[in-house]
Amino acid sequence: MGARQPAQLLILDTATGHSVAEVENNGDADDLFFDPNHKRVYVSCGEGFVDEVEQHNSDHYELKARIPTAAGARTSTFSAQLNAFYLGVPRRGDEAAEIRIFKARE
Repeated sequence: MGARQPAQLLILDTATGHSVAEVENNGDADDLFFDPNHKRVYVSCGEGFVDEVEQHNSDHYELKARIPTAAGARTSTFSAQLNAFYLGVPRRGDEAAEIRIFKARE
């Protein structure tokens, strides 16, 4: 589950509802996805980053990368079949809107 105040990723035990892990992330998180092939969570943050959180086991997660994107870019989707993360970047001033595609790293 993503939280905005404070900005963090909360991992919950679905049987008990209790938090088992917390990872600080960038602000204005909108979408998050679990990549089962690489055991990672991707969080699109409107602050201008995609945070990549690695799962070590069911109770241990670690921020592995903060990938710079663009301010306001927070709407996203992930395809495990295509091994790709898609991020919508809104139009800002003279810069056109775009969709950025990131391939999951091994």
